[in-house]
Amino acid sequence: MRRLANRLAMITGAAVGVGKACAGAHAREGARAAIAGFDRARAAGAAVGIGDGALAVRAAAAFERTGGTTVLLTRPAMATAQTG
Repeated sequence: MRRLANRLAMITGAAVGVGKACAGAHAREGARAAIAGFDRARAAGAAVGIGDGALAVRAAAAFERTGGTTVLLTRPAMATAQTG
């Protein structure tokens, strides 16, 4: 039995790197991994790469669609401003 079956794990900053790895690990354990990120296209790409159990969402949409979250993993991302 997978430890997170029928659970929702919301993971912020999960479009790349450590966050994406965490989302994949949660999905392999049976959770629906809701990938919330600044860049919706990158989040969607991460969800496709992870496969079944992963979806890209706005945080509020995940709560509306599922009625709540079992796991909330916030992985801070670093953004840089470009000038010029």
